[in-house]
Amino acid sequence: MIAYDNRIIDQTRWRVLRQSRRTIDVGFRTLPIIELVAASGDQRRYIWLLYWVDGTFTASPVVAKLLEVKAKLVSGDQRAAVVAIATPPALKASDDVALQSFLRDAFKPVEGLLKTPTLAVPTPPKK
Repeated sequence: MIAYDNRIIDQTRWRVLRQSRRTIDVGFRTLPIIELVAASGDQRRYIWLLYWVDGTFTASPVVAKLLEVKAKLVSGDQRAAVVAIATPPALKASDDVALQSFLRDAFKPVEGLLKTPTLAVPTPPKK
């Protein structure tokens, strides 16, 4: 999930202008996020992302890696995810409001999916 060559944006088209950490209130909890502002020409895109590892949300890739190691060593839940949302390039003035509104509405269903144990995929019969 977290590796040097994983990218959240297409770096041939977009460049990161700013990266910061903040917390967002989604009504029933506060989430840590990484906020990126990316540019492509005169277009701007706002991206929020966070990591989910072993049932914990974090905005720190270092903490996410440590949680992965802990889960492997202590037989915890080894599922992990990067949750990312972004504005379309055309959205301007209300980017923060749009992202916060979307995250508030989508968070519970997304968290529910993350917490749902995955079903075992049957192995196809050998020929």
